[in-house]
Amino acid sequence: MTRETKAKQGPFNLIIAGVGGQGTIFASQVVARAAIEEGFSVRIAETYGVTQRGGPVYSQVRIGRQVYGPLIPKGCCHLLLGLEPIEALRRGADYLAPRAGVVLNTHVSVPLETQLGKQPDLRIETIERQLRKLGAGELLAMDARAMAEEAGGATTTNVLLLGAMCGFDVFPLSYNSVESAMRATTRPRFLEANLVSLDRGREYALAVKNVNQNN
Repeated sequence: MTRETKAKQGPFNLIIAGVGGQGTIFASQVVARAAIEEGFSVRIAETYGVTQRGGPVYSQVRIGRQVYGPLIPKGCCHLLLGLEPIEALRRGADYLAPRAGVVLNTHVSVPLETQLGKQPDLRIETIERQLRKLGAGELLAMDARAMAEEAGGATTTNVLLLGAMCGFDVFPLSYNSVESAMRATTRPRFLEANLVSLDRGREYALAVKNVNQNN
């Protein structure tokens, strides 16, 4: 089944979850532009708290031939991109569809609500286990911050995770479209770093997939 065929079957639902300052909204804008370049309809809903103080931020992105509303129904998220793992688990608990894909940054940036004691501080192993219990299918966990530091720089962590998402079969857009959207969306002085991290993320995801298929 091709990526385009999947998108034609109905809206593809993506959630990007993180905290303020991680580039959640930028990531959703890149995906939306890539979808438009491929001729899809796209709708975005963004929810954020105190974004400059580590408050929760998440974007709902819906892609398809006909998309009438931006809000993803509960239990209907096909792919979860977790820029921050605690926030990813929070959104996954409400939105994950059965066998949904998950791209998870293992570097914890403790959310404001956790700092204030409003939600538990969880170990990454616990988060991965809970996501599995929620029905996650393909799950790629990676220290994206450390990898970004070696590629385009720590500020490109969100971009590296976008690249990794492109390695998932469930994602309906081509890498070339995402790269083109990145070029169009990024300020010139940040472009080279972003492109390096985008490619590094995809390479890592494809390498992991190849290892898993051969085991």
